[in-house]
Amino acid sequence: MKRPRDQAKLLLVYLLRSSANALSNNNQALGTAAASVSPATAAGHICLRLARQTDVASIQRCNVATLPENYNTGFYNNHIEKWPNLALVAEHIDDFYDEEEPNIVGYILGKVEDRVVPAPLDNNDNNNNDDNLLKEFYDMTGRRHVLVPTGHVTSLAVLHEYRRRGIAASLLNQLHFNLEHHKDRIRSVGLVVRKGNLAATNLYRSSKFNYRIDEVLNHYYADGEDAYFMKKVFAEDRQQEHPRQHHQQQQH
Repeated sequence: MKRPRDQAKLLLVYLLRSSANALSNNNQALGTAAASVSPATAAGHICLRLARQTDVASIQRCNVATLPENYNTGFYNNHIEKWPNLALVAEHIDDFYDEEEPNIVGYILGKVEDRVVPAPLDNNDNNNNDDNLLKEFYDMTGRRHVLVPTGHVTSLAVLHEYRRRGIAASLLNQLHFNLEHHKDRIRSVGLVVRKGNLAATNLYRSSKFNYRIDEVLNHYYADGEDAYFMKKVFAEDRQQEHPRQHHQQQQH
């Protein structure tokens, strides 16, 4: 009989798509960075996988070491239990030592929440009958609104000594893939980031991820700093990847 740890690895192979497609560019970045890392982090390899309840303590330590926004144990347990395919970790696996506790060097937590959006004005719009729209209601002016399931990046962090290796990009890329293949057919994803966090903002706005600033949230954080609410629409990415095909579909 396989050990629980081995069973978890097999489950990971099934749930996460092939690394040849999902992480090919980032694996190259990991390889080129290996020569410049400290001896303490050079041995072994980085593995992306779904988070488990037993990872919570390590995820929490990673969060406290890198971010000013910290959460209690119940917060992480709830995320993993409620959105198990949207909680991912980057684990440093040492090839020479079988550590009892996983060495989590990065993580990302995502979730799905209902967001209120105005309904299309065109009554003939195909989206009106879309099963992706959960509920509808009318505001005081009589305008119809709908609740649409939307992805949200709750938290993303990588330990300082493991940065600049493409780990954050790999985690975000895999989360996007899992959101697009969610049972609710998620069309967009949003996140909140500190206005002064240029490294994160530049990553999200890069051509690889195509987030845009949707709103400025004044004094959002406890210390008074403003935040950006950033949004990414998955359909726009597909249009950019296949512009000719999309144009032909519009003509028909």
